[in-house]
Amino acid sequence: MKKLFYFAAAAVMGFAIASCKPTEEPEKSTLTITVTDITGTGATVKVTNSASDYFMWNVAIPEDLEGYANPYEYWRDNWMIHEETYNENPDIYNYFMGVNSYSELVKAMYCLENEYVHTFENLQPETQYLVYAFKIDTLGQLASPIIDTLTFTTLEGPSEEELMYKFEPTTAGEYTMQANSIRCDNYGDFFENNTSLFYTILTNANNESLTLDFVAPAGETTIPAGTYSVVAPAEFSALSAGQILAGNYQYYSSYGLGTYMVMDGGSTALWVENGSLNVQVANDVYTITGTLTSHFGSTIQVHYEGPITITTIEQNDQAPAKRILKQPISIFPFN
Repeated sequence: MKKLFYFAAAAVMGFAIASCKPTEEPEKSTLTITVTDITGTGATVKVTNSASDYFMWNVAIPEDLEGYANPYEYWRDNWMIHEETYNENPDIYNYFMGVNSYSELVKAMYCLENEYVHTFENLQPETQYLVYAFKIDTLGQLASPIIDTLTFTTLEGPSEEELMYKFEPTTAGEYTMQANSIRCDNYGDFFENNTSLFYTILTNANNESLTLDFVAPAGETTIPAGTYSVVAPAEFSALSAGQILAGNYQYYSSYGLGTYMVMDGGSTALWVENGSLNVQVANDVYTITGTLTSHFGSTIQVHYEGPITITTIEQNDQAPAKRILKQPISIFPFN
């Protein structure tokens, strides 16, 4: 769930452009939080500071703060740029922020004017969130015991399936994947059903990508020649050689798997549910051709001709494949 809030961290980094209003003596200030426009997947948060001293705020699910004495301790461990991090490569911060020390970096990032408003758009429906705000000093340390918090709960929202398919045009169209590059990872018996999984990504000159999960016989080190049909099994154990895993929202939202084409800089995705691809191999040159059909009926003409370098992914408890299977995710990366 923490991945969901990486965009929140980006919003916090955006505070860097705010201006500072130094005063000879710090004013006594209060922080006021309001939350408006709450929907199933979003809310608008405004934090008002009665003075012009430094403060920080962010959003978290209350469970994420378990084990921490207060929100500041949580923020310090998860979002704060620590002095040792700055010292490891100060040139990065010096270049982008125009600073010469860690304390200047903190000032540049966290010294705000009187209010800041941000609309969060990727929240989970029917979930409680905590907005926390606190004042800090020029080194990013808690400067006051005042720690203001406010909780709100998102409304009932669209289903996970609706969230997934909102990225695909409902009007069927015709698309082409004339690939000029390919990535292929051999995960071996990923599904633990005596098959081999070849996680494959085709990319064209427009930086559009088509992700495919080829299923081959166990022990194969390259994608065998033949025809591969798109299937959507109820259980992964039902997959067999000569198949391609369909682009089902359950596969992707739970395991990061499935067949889909991403376009328009990541704002459009076609979820492939039918079709087939033919794979031919001659003198280490692969030819992949065929037609795929998406959830809302769009067609994708696929063509790739060239070599394929296959990377073998070791199957152990620390391998990415095993981690995905053991730790399902619910993050849609396209928006």
